[in-house]
Amino acid sequence: MPSLPDTNTQTPGKRRRVGTPPVVASKWTSGDSRI
Repeated sequence: MPSLPDTNTQTPGKRRRVGTPPVVASKWTSGDSRI
């Protein structure tokens, strides 16, 4: 079942849910701290 939440976290739907700018969403999805 861990596969479900994992996919949900990487799904673009999360950034839409948070309502944050694409830059912040990209950072969370990609896990990049340099942005």
